[in-house]
Amino acid sequence: NSCSSIFVKLTMLTLRKPKKIRFFALKFFLMLQRIQTVYLAIFVVLSIIVLTGISILEFEASADYVKEPIVFNICSITIDGQGTLDLPEEALAQFSNDMKTLPMSFDSATQSLTYSSSSPLMIVQILLTLFALMTIFGFKNLKRQLNLARATFFLTLLYVLGVMAMVYFALDYVNPYLDEIPLDNLIVSRKTGLGFYLVCAMLPFAYLAQMGIKRDLNLIKSLDRLR
Repeated sequence: NSCSSIFVKLTMLTLRKPKKIRFFALKFFLMLQRIQTVYLAIFVVLSIIVLTGISILEFEASADYVKEPIVFNICSITIDGQGTLDLPEEALAQFSNDMKTLPMSFDSATQSLTYSSSSPLMIVQILLTLFALMTIFGFKNLKRQLNLARATFFLTLLYVLGVMAMVYFALDYVNPYLDEIPLDNLIVSRKTGLGFYLVCAMLPFAYLAQMGIKRDLNLIKSLDRLR
């Protein structure tokens, strides 16, 4: 097939290079032929997409005098909040004064609420991406690559469980803080974003990658025994 012919052509090209370059190039081409490389590459792509700022979890709050819903967006790099009010003139000064004790900013001229902070999820997401890349390029030593793949899988498992717990319990955690906003009849709803499903999708690819590496290692051990 086309993939095999490309591999053969690349192999032939490397035969003209110095011995060390030939050896590394052939090992690199063999790495690309292994299915676990595909799984890890998909893992990295998903992780990078999540790092672009796709929403993982979103809160929407409505209340009296809320013109545009107050929306809090939690992604892997930031936590952002915004909304617009329509307060009567006599209540504006008191509301503006009450908001000074809260982390949200309030512009009395436009009656807009804003909030922004870095997300603790960013560190874990970057760490997982680096672990996956280290696993891909650790193909020269299968034992070390398997250890890296296992570490990537278990870290991803803990991360996914943590994100799931955050989504499940977040409303209970956030409600007391949102209740501090001096608005009557505040109603808060929760919605999972695309980022949540992308984070969950990373887990099976981490598992399949470590199984592929383990299969290769077992194959090499069985060939060594035959010798």
